[in-house]
Amino acid sequence: MVALDDFGAGYTSFSYLKELPGDLVKIDGNFIRDVNENRENYAITRAVVDLAHELGMGCVAEWAENAAIVKSLIDLQVDYAQGYGICRPLDRERLLAVSNSVTLVHDRETAEIITGSAAAPRSVSRRITIPI
Repeated sequence: MVALDDFGAGYTSFSYLKELPGDLVKIDGNFIRDVNENRENYAITRAVVDLAHELGMGCVAEWAENAAIVKSLIDLQVDYAQGYGICRPLDRERLLAVSNSVTLVHDRETAEIITGSAAAPRSVSRRITIPI
């Protein structure tokens, strides 16, 4: 698989989405870290997710630092998330020993949001995947 990293920052361009045969768009963390406090960042994230999906690509959000951000990413239908709110870096042995990636999530609220066991409206889609 090919991922276009840090989309929306620096020299990335929408033309890359048409010209490069990517599988994933990785949304720059500068949009994600305050997605709940900055309506412009929320709108940009929503637009990138919608565009990626329309083009048959998945999307990854970096800097998913807490349960509130993870919930917003689920609401925005982001496919994958990475950040300290999901899991801190691990030794390879620990990573290979787990049977379920949710066991790596240390924050109980975040784990409940991901698994759908938290009280949430039925319309919320649970699409976040923790890649391991």
